[in-house]
Amino acid sequence: MAITVFILGYLIKYKGFSFLIAGYNTSKKEEKNKYDEKALCNGIGNLMFLLAISNLISGLGEILSIRWIVTSGWIIFVIIIIIGLIYINTNDRYMKK
Repeated sequence: MAITVFILGYLIKYKGFSFLIAGYNTSKKEEKNKYDEKALCNGIGNLMFLLAISNLISGLGEILSIRWIVTSGWIIFVIIIIIGLIYINTNDRYMKK
């Protein structure tokens, strides 16, 4: 799972695969023109990398059979998603100036 999320983050951030971003890929052209696509891909890619790291932590806990590491990884995963969504959706960060 971590490898998949990492690869998606790489494709979005470094290759500009904005069509992988849910919501953005189905927006009308007029709506897409309001956003700075490069900044949006950069931000979502970074979010994906953080999620991959938390998945890696959980996977490491599974391999080592240490339950608290698995739980910690998933708690970190949820926290990253919540903070990421708040960060992305405030202050028009990815709108064109």
